[in-house]
Amino acid sequence: EADSSTDDTDSSESDDEDKDIITLATISETNSDNSIYDNKILGGYTAVNATFLRKNKYYDIQFKFNNIFDKKYRKAHNYNSEGRSYNLSISRSF
Repeated sequence: EADSSTDDTDSSESDDEDKDIITLATISETNSDNSIYDNKILGGYTAVNATFLRKNKYYDIQFKFNNIFDKKYRKAHNYNSEGRSYNLSISRSF
């Protein structure tokens, strides 16, 4: 007779181990008429963002990289978008 029991031990990572999380995201918009003052059409765009997060039991380190390819676009007439930017944060819970 075969034994069909399963092992109920938890195989997930413990809280003492480092955890790395990488996220890629895109922000897109199609052509739009975003002005009540004229009939100009704004072009569409796609911007790519990335985040790296390292977590361990002592601290979290997060590095954000926005608009990786430095895409030039406008969400409103005569207002340029933010270019490439970086953000580094380190946090700890008490």
